[in-house]
Amino acid sequence: MNVCNGKLKKRLLDGEILVAAQTNMFQSTAVVEILSEAGYQMITIDLEHSALTIENVSEQVRLARALDIPCMVRVATPDYDNLSRVLDQGADGLYVPRIRSVDEVRSIIRLIHYPPEGERGLAGYGCPLSKYRGWSTKAEQVRVVNENTVLGIQIETKEALDHMEEILALNGIDVAVIGCDDLTAALGIPGETSNPLFIEAVERFISLCQKNHIAPGVPCSTPEAAFEWIRRGMRILWYGLDAGLLWEGASRRINGLREQLSGTEFEKLQK
Repeated sequence: MNVCNGKLKKRLLDGEILVAAQTNMFQSTAVVEILSEAGYQMITIDLEHSALTIENVSEQVRLARALDIPCMVRVATPDYDNLSRVLDQGADGLYVPRIRSVDEVRSIIRLIHYPPEGERGLAGYGCPLSKYRGWSTKAEQVRVVNENTVLGIQIETKEALDHMEEILALNGIDVAVIGCDDLTAALGIPGETSNPLFIEAVERFISLCQKNHIAPGVPCSTPEAAFEWIRRGMRILWYGLDAGLLWEGASRRINGLREQLSGTEFEKLQK
């Protein structure tokens, strides 16, 4: 059974650039298949700003595993039940948004690892991560899952920015992603991602990630922005979400039709 195979961890350690799409509105597993076929290298399933349930997450993660495309889930809060239920579905790892302190990250690291490294409960049977009937031994499950689970955090609060050096120096973080909207709001410049104050914070973030062997990431929506962030050192790109991609495609289709038709002809077409 393809679960917790370590491929995502290896790709991160090898320094690859990964382009991810996000599911957060469409409950069908078809969206995972479409995004994979389109050429995305990674899926992020969102439970923070989302219409999805844990059942949707389980089905989408299952298809991602079958397609052998890396899949991470963003939880809304780092409570034990949220972290454990998501990881037990067999996702490669998870993202935790709105990080605020070193102690919070330390707690998350403990909660997502089995003893002796952490405090996570060992579901040895019955869930996807346990392969339903169990691994060859419990010791194998503990070792493999502890080694291969990927942790991503988001730097998007003023508190995280103030303590970024200490947070990103912690052992156990694999990916860190800038939350552009929330971070600009926290800096008092909502939406101003070209503001020097924001750019300076992000450049410091990239430098600290590189120093601590963490893959830095950022959301972006255009090829030009993606290229610029890669040039600056970003390695994880959140490059589109399901509803936004549908909106863009639908708008492009209808606007293309408008350009081909005169106003009168288009009005007739609408009737």
